[in-house]
Amino acid sequence: MSQPAPQSLVCRCLSLTQAEIDEVIQAGAGNADEVANVCGAGSGCGSCRGEVNERCRILASSASDL
Repeated sequence: MSQPAPQSLVCRCLSLTQAEIDEVIQAGAGNADEVANVCGAGSGCGSCRGEVNERCRILASSASDL
């Protein structure tokens, strides 16, 4: 499965890109609720919460591989 480009829009409600959400995750947010508390992604319509949780999983997996 191909990964979206960093500039691709993940949260349409707040116009947040994958790169912006990844930055929040890399700063310590571990799930969609924590991301929503920091930047608001997933707190509007909620349609991006699955993708936000997937980014959390991917980045956590990448970090544990280091």
